Order: sequence, then structure tokens, then C-alpha cells
Amino acid sequence: MNLLNSYIKEKDELIKEIHHRVRNNLQVLSGLADLHRNDKSDSQKILFAFQN
Repeated sequence: MNLLNSYIKEKDELIKEIHHRVRNNLQVLSGLADLHRNDKSDSQKILFAFQN
């Protein structure tokens, strides 16, 4: 049972880490979108920024 609890705890920690990274990535994308919304550049520049 102790081994099972250990695996469950590890899984929970990994899920928390994944959620944290996803939130961070979404914040970066949101920031880039805000920058480009304020800059009336063409869509090719926006696509390039998201790819790099």
C-alpha cells in the first residue's frame, strides 16, 4: 500500500507540474497576442513570432 501511495503522490505532483507549465505557456501566448494586437502588423509577422 505504501508503494501505491508513493506512485499516486508522484502522479499528482507531475500533473501539478504539467498544469503549471501549461498556464505559463498560455500566459506567454496571451502576452504575445496582446503585443501583436496593439501592433497593426500583418499576419505573417504574427505567425513568425508564435513559431519562434
